[in-house]
Amino acid sequence: MKIQKKMNRGLKLLHKRGFATFRNTALTRLSLKMKPARCLNWPSFAQIEITTYCNLRCSTCKEFTDQFGSEAEILKHLDFGKFKKIFERLPYLKRVRLNGVGEPLLHPEFLEMIQFVNSKGIEIEFFSNGTMFREEVSQELIKYGVNTIFFSIDGAERDTFERIRKGAKFDEVMQNIRRFVELKKKSGLETPDAVAITTLSKDNISEVPAIVELVHSLGLKKMMIKRMIPWVEELEGMQKFFDQFGYNMPEEFVEEQQELKRRLGHWAG
Repeated sequence: MKIQKKMNRGLKLLHKRGFATFRNTALTRLSLKMKPARCLNWPSFAQIEITTYCNLRCSTCKEFTDQFGSEAEILKHLDFGKFKKIFERLPYLKRVRLNGVGEPLLHPEFLEMIQFVNSKGIEIEFFSNGTMFREEVSQELIKYGVNTIFFSIDGAERDTFERIRKGAKFDEVMQNIRRFVELKKKSGLETPDAVAITTLSKDNISEVPAIVELVHSLGLKKMMIKRMIPWVEELEGMQKFFDQFGYNMPEEFVEEQQELKRRLGHWAG
């Protein structure tokens, strides 16, 4: 199945972009192997921040006004025309991530951007807080060929989730994700891949096993768990919390994970 996916993706790129993309892929591999002083290839991946607007004020994300000045200076949408020019400057992209500090679905031309990128045969992924996944939006994203959507799920309990994701409603977000999974299933399409992503903090680490079970119950097949990387002084206390463990999680955490693996099978492995 994976080989078939790669073949289909390669044929799609060949049809839309020509042999130059394959030449750039070969140069990329050569650069990785030889490690020349100057890179031989053009970038094949780009992360593009299309908006800095967000409808939440998460505890792990310091409000922009404290660090960068007034909202008038920091809250902006990327102009669609400038967005298109990025692809002129980076002609060999194979995958893009449409994210920065904001919620991408807040961009008024987000769906048009998705269509534009898809028309070039480029894979698309983005992270979302899940608050704006109304039924019609979900159907459009499935139809327009997004490859991967990462849903942020930072708590299994309503109080924990809403304390970290300030402004979000736990029940609404879970219903949005569940409906998206059902709509994708009905479509019969393989994509988008829906992936849960959890950022560990001292506020939710005790709930990780329950978060895994929640994600499983939503119908999601993949999950990522990552450590929080503090970027302002106020969050350094959370980093110190993880530093006490080094790169190893507490023994009881590992034991709970093994129990989940026994109950849920390889999904939780």
